[in-house]
Amino acid sequence: MKLPLILRRNKAEIRTATMTIFEKPLHTYFVSPHVPTISRQRAALAKVGHLGIAPSICKEFRLRGFNVLMANHMRLQPYQPRLLEGSRAEKIQLIRRLGAAIGMGHSIREERIGLLGSNTKPSVAAMLHHLNNMSMNGGRKREVSEIISSLWTESGGALVLNFRQWPQVNLADGALFFMDFSRAMIFDPLWDLARLNPGSIGLEELFFWEYFLQGYCATGELPANWKERLEVLTGILSLHSKTARPADLRRKWWKQLI
Repeated sequence: MKLPLILRRNKAEIRTATMTIFEKPLHTYFVSPHVPTISRQRAALAKVGHLGIAPSICKEFRLRGFNVLMANHMRLQPYQPRLLEGSRAEKIQLIRRLGAAIGMGHSIREERIGLLGSNTKPSVAAMLHHLNNMSMNGGRKREVSEIISSLWTESGGALVLNFRQWPQVNLADGALFFMDFSRAMIFDPLWDLARLNPGSIGLEELFFWEYFLQGYCATGELPANWKERLEVLTGILSLHSKTARPADLRRKWWKQLI
């Protein structure tokens, strides 16, 4: 479906939203009735552009009374031959760049690009308990509830979980998407890390995460006890999505990083 028709069919939603996102296989359209919103999104994308992995701004224009920002995705599939057959140094370089791109995306919290935290943020523990209640029953629910409570103390309240709106970063079908920076007032970097699937770009998991996290930590900071928290997020995310792959949970790759 062409963009003019998409905008016409969704004009009511676009007019009432801060920003609306339409994804295509090779690019994303960010649409908003407000110029400042598009400007903030452009600034955020530009800030991570030098890493070479992040989406790049293609063009900005007005269509049917709306402001549109078009970003091209850096496809990761073309890297597969290099990753599978190239030298260890080449693999490490790409993985670190990918980690650095996402880490920098998470670290952007400047007011001018709309990423200052909200004063009404719910705690991580509250959001995880909500997911747990939606996903499990009986003894398993009680077991996971105890794990959440033990890992997320009061200090965890500084983090938040964005599971009802757009995730800030997504690795899907071998492409890296940076979502709506302009209204990403609540987010949790660990939620994005739990969504990443190294297999989608042909990488062995332990090798991927070792160097991905090196790049990530160079540009973005992970909170204390992140390994244990990632374990809880991964399990609950898989159960909540109803697409859990038991083999992935049995391998418990995150414990190999401790």
